[in-house]
Amino acid sequence: MASSFRSFLRGLRHPSKQFQSFFYEIGKPFEFNRVSNSEAINQGFLSNSEFFSIVDKIAKDCSAVPIQVLRNDEEIEEGELYQAINFPNSEQSRQQLWYEIFVYLLSTGDSFIWREKESLGFVSTSMKTLPCQNVEVVKSKEDSILATVEKYKFEYGQERVDILPEEMIHLRYFDPSSIGRALNDGLSPMQAGAAVLLASNNLQIAEASIFENRGTSAIISAGKAEIPMMPKDQKNLDKGLNNRMGGAHRTNSVITTSGDIKVHQLGMSSSDMKLLESKMEHLRQICRLFGTPSILYGDPKASTYNNMKEAMKAHYSGAVLPNVELLLSTLNRTLVREINERSTATFSLKINKKEIEALNPSQEEMHEQIRQDVQKRILTPNEAREMIYNLEEIEGGDQLNPVKISNSNTDGN
Repeated sequence: MASSFRSFLRGLRHPSKQFQSFFYEIGKPFEFNRVSNSEAINQGFLSNSEFFSIVDKIAKDCSAVPIQVLRNDEEIEEGELYQAINFPNSEQSRQQLWYEIFVYLLSTGDSFIWREKESLGFVSTSMKTLPCQNVEVVKSKEDSILATVEKYKFEYGQERVDILPEEMIHLRYFDPSSIGRALNDGLSPMQAGAAVLLASNNLQIAEASIFENRGTSAIISAGKAEIPMMPKDQKNLDKGLNNRMGGAHRTNSVITTSGDIKVHQLGMSSSDMKLLESKMEHLRQICRLFGTPSILYGDPKASTYNNMKEAMKAHYSGAVLPNVELLLSTLNRTLVREINERSTATFSLKINKKEIEALNPSQEEMHEQIRQDVQKRILTPNEAREMIYNLEEIEGGDQLNPVKISNSNTDGN
């Protein structure tokens, strides 16, 4: 039993040896099928337009989040840590590297950042991602949840590299399963959404098939047939009609034939229409898996939000900031900690939320809030003039607005 379990775990570690099908067989009871990193990437990011759009947007927004490099709680724009974060390697900027990090993380639940050490005793500040489907976590004891990581094994073609734990930053989502804990695997969002992704992929195939086979909207043919067609004639006719009718470019077109004619409408059936309408529901379900509003991806019925600004706030709060915080916390306990151990100063990384447009009020909202603060005697008129318009002070503007006294409290009334 133990040996078979070890074989099962080995199969999990090698995506090329897929131990279970990603797909669900019709007629069989629903069972837990573990999605490999290769399947999550190939069936999701590389094949599904909704999945790609969502992951691409979240990854781009995560990589563009402004980051502050702090030394003793003061922002700096120079030094070892600043260079490591903003210029992670000779070929990429921070934004380019972080985009890769979050595409892997969002797609598979894992992201591996290799810190190749140039020489012993020095902190490695060079960082690059490795394809998570080609990385195996090797623990000090096989089939163990409690064992520590001994090394990371990278394999691709003829390349085989053993990487020490201190040279690798492993960013991952928590996987509560025993198998995930034993393998130090992250949990892909598509693990829970595998059925939705499969349905969405099949819908795209069905949609293409609908247009391919239902291109024209009507056919004009002989109204009466005195002689029934033979099978060979039917086959030739089917082939000819497919050549003349098929294709999305022939949508709503009409074809004609000679003789006594009759028009047959060839519009989509109700089942075809329902099939296409279900595309939006798949989009909404995938968006929920990632914590981002579907209105940002073309959902016309996502009326929960009054405007796009509210949707963007929800997008950053639910999908962007939690992922960036996960990366920063991992960097702070690895790279930053190593730099702090060699320095008399204390360094840290922090999100600069004041620079994120989606999280801050618009200029109109800010102006309205300042006007209200003047009326509430929180700000003086001169303070408001400087904050809003950067205007010169006015005489008497350094005093808070006088308190308004109602007529009922005055003498003689």
